[in-house]
Order: sequence, then structure tokens, then C-alpha cells
Amino acid sequence: MQPTTTQMIKTMQDNSTNTTSVGSLSPPDYMYAYVTILNVIIFAVGVIGNVMVLLVMVRMRIMRTRVNYFLASLSVADLLVLVVCQPIAMLVFYTREVWVLGSFMCKMVPFLEHWTLHASVLTLLLIGFDRYFILCRPQTQICPSHTCLLIIPAWTLSCFLAIPFIFLTHLNLEQHQDGAKEACRTEAGQTHFRIFNVVTFFIMFVAPLFLLLFLYTSVITTLRRLSCTGDVSISGIVNSDESRNGIHHATARNRRQVAQMMVAIVVLFFVCFMPFKILTMWLTFATDDDLASLGFETYYNLLSFSRMVTYINSAGNPVIYAWMSPKFRRAFMLSLPRCRRHSSKIRH
Repeated sequence: MQPTTTQMIKTMQDNSTNTTSVGSLSPPDYMYAYVTILNVIIFAVGVIGNVMVLLVMVRMRIMRTRVNYFLASLSVADLLVLVVCQPIAMLVFYTREVWVLGSFMCKMVPFLEHWTLHASVLTLLLIGFDRYFILCRPQTQICPSHTCLLIIPAWTLSCFLAIPFIFLTHLNLEQHQDGAKEACRTEAGQTHFRIFNVVTFFIMFVAPLFLLLFLYTSVITTLRRLSCTGDVSISGIVNSDESRNGIHHATARNRRQVAQMMVAIVVLFFVCFMPFKILTMWLTFATDDDLASLGFETYYNLLSFSRMVTYINSAGNPVIYAWMSPKFRRAFMLSLPRCRRHSSKIRH
């Protein structure tokens, strides 16, 4: 949710020569156009793509690898964002900050936003550590064999980290042209919120960014070394040099593809969330003069743009899978009804 929209509107009122109500502060028409078009495209691409990822996992046993289970966890988080958070954010945009969904949803939406965000961060960390120990520390066995033993605790911890937003978010009465209306607001100006926001920002965004940078730098360095030396661990006995070389190249290529795909997912995540995180941190400490100098239209454009970019992350992950993973590309094609019927005819 927008933690300081109330402060922005109040500042606009205080700096206006006329009496200004909340309802009279409306985004310009061009914003309605581009926000609607881009959000519809992001929603359609994201929902279709993430549903296909989950269908592939359900229908194709060969796709149920350790990494793909982690990717399915990301898809669940992305779907929750796209199906619940994005439409509600659009509803708030169209109603000009009037909250019509009641007190329960006012508390649940920011809770769900941060729950899925933290779950995505922890899942990316799990994938990073998984790749790191497999390639860089293969002799170290510290990860459970069952992926669910990692995913479930990650989602549970994320839930606890998001619970404070239930208590920090409330319905407030604000004056509109046609009377007082309810708005869903987070306690942005309170000292305890500022401390919580800063701590969460560093623990769940800055620290994971540098940790993942270290993990994937180590992974890429190891892959290059293995590629040069030909030292690739292969299970089983390979008799001929030709077979050995073929398996070596296939294994190395598969590892490179997975590593490159995961680096792309991590880069997309942090690039997409960086504008919104920076804007949120600035607004957390912004004074009334800062907000007044920014202006209502500029603020709304920044907020709408940074929010849409976070939704691009949720829609972009399946695109990366299809683009960078031949296995996912084939699985997506086979999951389509026409392709599945064609494949069935060929087998028979």
C-alpha cells in the first residue's frame, strides 16, 4: 500500500490557495490510459505464464527437479501478487484512494504483498545456496533432500516477517468532495514504522542482494574453471572417450543454462523492486516540504511506475524460463492442447 499518500494529500491541501478535498486530487487522464494498458498486459502475460509453469510441474514428472520446485514456489508468489494485489491496487487507483473492501482486506493486502515479496527473496536465496553447494562445495551436504523441507520454512518465516503490517495498517476517514470516505493507510510517519522499514529493507533486500552477488559470482567462476579443465562430476561409468566428451559437454551446457537463467531471474527481481524500494525509503523520511516540492502529479507517476515495474517481475519470470531454458520451452509447448494432441498422435 502507499504508506505516505495521506501525508502527500495533506501537504497538497496545506499548500493550496483554495480549500482542496482528497477527491479533487485526481491523476491526469494520460495516467489512466497508460496505467490501464500496461497493467492489463502485465496481468495477462503474468497469469498465463505462471499458470503454465505450475501446469508443467503437475503434468510432467521429468520437470520435477529441485530447481524447478523452487521456480514453482516463485510462480505461486507471483500469481498471488498478480491475482490479488495488482487488481486491488488498480481499484484503489480508479477510486482515487477510496477503500471499498473493508477493514479485513485493508490489513490483508499489505500483509500479502510483503509475505510474497519476502518469500520470493528467500526462495532466490535457497536457489543461490543450492547452486553454490552443488557446484562450489559438492563435498558439503547440508541441504535436505526434499525441497519442501526448505520451501515451507521459507514461506513460514516470510509470513512472520509480514505480520507487523497487519497492525501498522488501518482505515482512516478522509474528506472528499461528496463527504468523508475511508482510505487504507500504513503508519508511515511513526518512529517505530521507520525503524521497522529500514531494518526490513536491509535484511530482506540489501543483504540478500550482496549475498546472491557473492553466490553467483562463485558459481560462474567455478563453471568457467570446470569448463576449462573438463572436470565435471558424472555419475556412472563411461567407457568411450566420445561418450565421455558428449556427457561432459551436455552436463556443462545444462549447468551453464541453469546458472544463466537464475542470474537473469535475480537481476530481474532486484531491478524491478529497486525503484519501489527507493521511493518507499525516501517517502518514509520525507518532510512536508519535500513532498510539496515533488508535487502530486509527479508523486503519482512515480508511484504508479514503480508499482508496475514490480508487477513486471511477477510476469517476467516465465518469460525468462521460456527464453533461456530449452526444457521449459519444450514443456510449455507440450502443455498446449494442440501440441499435446499432436505429440500423442506421433507416439501412437
